[in-house]
Amino acid sequence: PGRGTSFVVELPAMVGTPATGVVGSATDERGQGEHILLVDDDAGTLEAVRQVLLEHGYRVSAFADGTSALAAYQADPSHFAVVVTDQVMPVMTGDELVAALRRAGYAVPAIVLTGFSERLTPALAAERGIAAVLAKPVAHRALLHALRTFLAPSPAG
Repeated sequence: PGRGTSFVVELPAMVGTPATGVVGSATDERGQGEHILLVDDDAGTLEAVRQVLLEHGYRVSAFADGTSALAAYQADPSHFAVVVTDQVMPVMTGDELVAALRRAGYAVPAIVLTGFSERLTPALAAERGIAAVLAKPVAHRALLHALRTFLAPSPAG
């Protein structure tokens, strides 16, 4: 008693050269200044996702509800490259926002983030023209990868 405990930890020696980068890291998913329309009624989530997008080279217009986001999009459709929206919000859900954009003739890619929504089935997502549905809390890397996928230039052809 009173003498403490000692441990010996042995680690294997590293063979080779240490890696200088991480393959498939979020830095591979940087934006090129594209403008994202971001919608979430939860202020904390809205700000957190906004910060991630800004830090990765995107411009962001953030809205707390689908109605305001729809009005902003309709005011200048060419301004936005992608819509990223929460699914479960009062007044207008994410899939209803995307459906309203489609009815108005807009083909902007849309990513819906959802914590839980039985209502947004894969069939309904496809029917409403939703490009991707990501689970919340959204992994930043998954969101950044989805954005790069939908923003990648089409192959010349």
